[in-house]
Amino acid sequence: MIMEERLKKFAVLVDYGTFTEAARQLHISQPALTTAIKKLERELKSSLLVHTSGGFVLTKFGQLAYDQGNQLNHSMTNFRNRFKEAGTQRMQFRLGCIDSVADLIVKRHLIKDLNESTELSLNVESSSTLMTRLKRQQIDLVLAVKQPAVSTSFAVQTIGREQFYLACSPSLKTNVETEIKQGRLTRFLAYNIQSTTYNLLSQQLLAQSIVASPSFYSTNPAILLEVALQGKGVVALPRSMITTELKSKLVEIHLKTPLFRPISAYWQNGIQLPPETDRLLGLLTKAFD
Repeated sequence: MIMEERLKKFAVLVDYGTFTEAARQLHISQPALTTAIKKLERELKSSLLVHTSGGFVLTKFGQLAYDQGNQLNHSMTNFRNRFKEAGTQRMQFRLGCIDSVADLIVKRHLIKDLNESTELSLNVESSSTLMTRLKRQQIDLVLAVKQPAVSTSFAVQTIGREQFYLACSPSLKTNVETEIKQGRLTRFLAYNIQSTTYNLLSQQLLAQSIVASPSFYSTNPAILLEVALQGKGVVALPRSMITTELKSKLVEIHLKTPLFRPISAYWQNGIQLPPETDRLLGLLTKAFD
């Protein structure tokens, strides 16, 4: 039993990446966590971590210990949820989405069943933040931009392609279309340069021999839209977030190949999601068809 508790602590340490953050999450002191990990290594007669200047990396034995600790933590989470279901309490369910997906599922009432059957919380953040929170088991299900590399501890389901529109104010249309024919796109209102979306859109533009030169960055698409409405540049935004403006205040710039970003669902392997999750993912997949 003591070893099991240490394995669970070890899994939390790996998820949070530092002894300081893991100890805070476990509500114990950092020295106490360090001692627990050292005792676990002695019990297993193997080194679990290799310390580096940037933190630590797992040994092959550390990976085995992490997988086992994760399984123990998941088993406890599943037990708590089943216990609640057997009584009168509804299980807590934490759903994480990027902004456009959250907008879609709320407007189309796609989370109605989950909201009625669980204590649902909706967290709207960037894909990278959501994936970090998923790793730390602070979120149960993530709907985000497809990640280039994913931990083997995550289950993945492809949802579909989210179409993007390239648009600007009518006064800029002729100039923007001329630039695109010349293989450039200046005054591009872009997502944060470190974001997955920025890299995806830049690569798709380059594939069409268009070099984008951002003049403004934001992590918030609503701000990008507002700047575009002020006539200060050309913006690429999800169809669901720009359709209304395209009918009145903005015009679409047509490309040979439409822009898009792939959306996927992620959750921890071993965690039992509510049955209503399948319906949500099915409806969302149809919405992107």
